[in-house]
Amino acid sequence: MLFIISDVKMELAFLLDVNSNNFRPDQFYNVLNSVKSTYEAFIIGKDKTRIGIVTYSERPRTAVSLDQYTSRQSLDTAVDQTLMSPLTSPSLLGQGLAAVKRLFNGKSRPETPKILVVITGGKSRDEVIKPSAALKILNTTIFCVGVGQHIDRTELETVASTPASDHVIMAAISHRETAGENLASRIKKGDA
Repeated sequence: MLFIISDVKMELAFLLDVNSNNFRPDQFYNVLNSVKSTYEAFIIGKDKTRIGIVTYSERPRTAVSLDQYTSRQSLDTAVDQTLMSPLTSPSLLGQGLAAVKRLFNGKSRPETPKILVVITGGKSRDEVIKPSAALKILNTTIFCVGVGQHIDRTELETVASTPASDHVIMAAISHRETAGENLASRIKKGDA
């Protein structure tokens, strides 16, 4: 398969569910590889696509700020070092969305398209409507990837940009490369 790398300027953030209740370690490894196969389709750099990563379980944490890495190799290393939460706790997607808004407000370039990819393995235990609406007000395009059997598709459709049919992907964990390439092509299709 011929894979064409896009030379676009955008802020591409990932919001990753790291709750150990939602993924086995091998599944989480595949989620991380899916993230890498998504951004692999874009040129990474300070004047090109910049990548940010926020993780969430009970509390959100910025794992990679938008201006932190300018090479794919260093970004790959940072993604590989992302850990699942060892605690069994509720997943608070709403707080994670609010953390992404802070990420975009603090480090994004003016007039640059903002894309958010939410990857989750479970249902949120907090409110997601207001924080997702706040991101959409910033002109953020939100894609949601639901992985596994414990997903609330309606919740993902609420969080995602419209139409939901273009912005929500239900993924089988064993098809990580296909899911990543599928997501990258959807991002490209929107001329991000």
